[in-house]
Amino acid sequence: MKKLLAITAFLVILTGCLDIETRISIENDGSGRVRMRYNADPELIGFGAVGEDESELPVPFGEREFEQLARDTEGLELRSYDRSDRGERVVIDAELAFENLEALNAVYAGRRDYITLTERNGRLQYGQVILEDAVEEIGEETRAFATEFLSEYRLSFEVRAPSRILDHNLGELSSDGRTASYERTIAEYVTSEKTLTWQLEWDR
Repeated sequence: MKKLLAITAFLVILTGCLDIETRISIENDGSGRVRMRYNADPELIGFGAVGEDESELPVPFGEREFEQLARDTEGLELRSYDRSDRGERVVIDAELAFENLEALNAVYAGRRDYITLTERNGRLQYGQVILEDAVEEIGEETRAFATEFLSEYRLSFEVRAPSRILDHNLGELSSDGRTASYERTIAEYVTSEKTLTWQLEWDR
């Protein structure tokens, strides 16, 4: 799975540019909503790397792809999907409701361990994989290319907790303490050399 995620993301980005934002609002029982925004170069779509039915990304992109995922996943519902063509950019906004973590993780290529939620000493501990080990196929030339051309494109993450976040290892907190945000560049994602997990804690 690590190999698939890194290689497909890299190949897609070679054909154009793409920013991805995910916003997760989660309850103590593991239910909630996830909002995804893609800000893409039209060439990505024209080339066929992403489309209405399927894409090379490890997450859904086209409306029919989201609809199929929701039909195939128990506890997952597509609430809204909108695509707007803005000249040099195509913006995709999608919102899904999930009943449990298994349904949420289905959005991320079905990985059971991408997002976790466990209880310890009266606190809920949230974990989300941000970066993973680079695969062997990524050599020095690829790393140099990614650093030079992909550093301006970003992966942005946001999590809204049901109560004030008491501890976090990455990113920033909102003024009310319930929303954590973090971002990395696409270049860092493609060339990552170690696993990085975002960890948050709040009272149950």
